[in-house]
Amino acid sequence: MDGSVFWENDWNPAIEHLVKRLRRGGIAFSCEPDDFVVGRQLGNGGTSFVYEAMQARDGTPVALKVLNPKSELGTDEAIASLAIEIIVGRHSNSDRVIEHKGYGCTDSVIFIARELAHAIPYQSVRDLPPKNAANYFWQFCESVLAIHGIGFAVVDVVPSNFLLCERGIVLADLGSARRVRCDAAGSETVTSTVLAISQRTNRELGHAQIVTEGAYAWDVAGLALIFFESLTGMKAPGTEYFPYLPCKAVSIPRPSSVSKTTLPVFDEIVTQMFDQFRATDPISLSVFASRLREIAGHDSDHL
Repeated sequence: MDGSVFWENDWNPAIEHLVKRLRRGGIAFSCEPDDFVVGRQLGNGGTSFVYEAMQARDGTPVALKVLNPKSELGTDEAIASLAIEIIVGRHSNSDRVIEHKGYGCTDSVIFIARELAHAIPYQSVRDLPPKNAANYFWQFCESVLAIHGIGFAVVDVVPSNFLLCERGIVLADLGSARRVRCDAAGSETVTSTVLAISQRTNRELGHAQIVTEGAYAWDVAGLALIFFESLTGMKAPGTEYFPYLPCKAVSIPRPSSVSKTTLPVFDEIVTQMFDQFRATDPISLSVFASRLREIAGHDSDHL
């Protein structure tokens, strides 16, 4: 494939404006389209396209995530999503999060060069054996904790945003992440304020509140739904529209009551994790991660 993915769109002043602000926040756009030989399209996430590519200078395989200026969600939202992904990816240094290798732009698109992970989408994994389940689950927790650790909530915690690769579970899509800001009372409020975290600057790039308090706890509840589906092979009943239903209207059964092959050891963890989004004093995700790592370390015959 030629480089038309970078040039086939018209000049967009919104992209030029955003790139200037990101650069002021310390983001370097050092990649050029000619740095890559672009191959087949790997995916279309709505706001962007992902292509298989390799670096022209040495043949290193990469994945290029390229802005879709004609996104059905709207150009502004597509640009904001990719900008957030750049900021979060730049500051994450966890092997549980997809690695960003560089960023580039033209007059019409922004793109991310990231690792090309040999992986399958986690959404294709079902009915896990107990020991595999516990091992994957603590890795899920660590991937989300890595984003919490830099002051963001993942927000869109769904199976399709995670990959299962050689090193285990990896969070691959960061575009829905939102900066978590503490209000005067100290509670967490999720906003779409895009903040470049830098020792030199911390410039605000945009603002629009999208979710109420308890951002981190909602991520924990989202993980619980992934775990439920992994253990039982089905989505938790009544959660199709989570988190858009009123809090008190949503609950999930014990996984072992749905799938007889699911061990009760997971019941308390999964249901307790899900309940965190309405808890007055939410339990830290790190507590659940430690418990799951402990379970993974036991002989599965004694779980």
